[in-house]
Amino acid sequence: MIWFYWGCELLDIDFKKHAIWTSIEGLETTLDTFASEKKTDPKFTEYVENLGYLRWVLESSNSSFFSPSELTQLNTELQQIKNHTADNFGHYPSIETWYSQIFTRLPYPRLKKIFRSDANDAIESFTATVAAIRAELDEALKSSNSGLEANRADLLQVNEQTKSVQKDVATLEATLATRVSRLEAEVDAAATAKISEIASTFSTDQDTRRSEFQILYSESFGSR
Repeated sequence: MIWFYWGCELLDIDFKKHAIWTSIEGLETTLDTFASEKKTDPKFTEYVENLGYLRWVLESSNSSFFSPSELTQLNTELQQIKNHTADNFGHYPSIETWYSQIFTRLPYPRLKKIFRSDANDAIESFTATVAAIRAELDEALKSSNSGLEANRADLLQVNEQTKSVQKDVATLEATLATRVSRLEAEVDAAATAKISEIASTFSTDQDTRRSEFQILYSESFGSR
């Protein structure tokens, strides 16, 4: 078969006629013949998903980004996978390795203008939007953290002020208690002194009245 391509690029018509598609269909047929109980095995699901993803990658790609040698190599690997695909899953490790090698080279579709395609532009736009949203969230988080720190500082200041007021109140209460005790003592002393003064005055006056009575009595009855 003669390949028509510019440099290493594969023309779309040759891409669509390549034997790789026959290999994919053959492998799909092989998988479809598995017994029903085998189709419930996770390994079977992995076989189907890997082949389905490979078909999607190729169908979504632009042929200009493939060379004939690449598709030939890929077709050879698919033939190996097909030849070793059996419902006993005996060659599962080897098949897993082949698919891993394939997807290392073809992790996603090769799109037209792959680095500036519409899809990549959309991805870049989405990524930029996500980055902007993330930046806004980061800024909001920083602002929130700053507000929390400010509120925490205010709370600490209020707490210190409360402690200071509580200390002043305790000091005032102690001073007041001391003064009350002192005043009570002074009142008690003054009252005692006053009582003593009254008692002394009463006693002196009583002695005077007694003396005056004796004199009066003597004057009145002493000469009889």
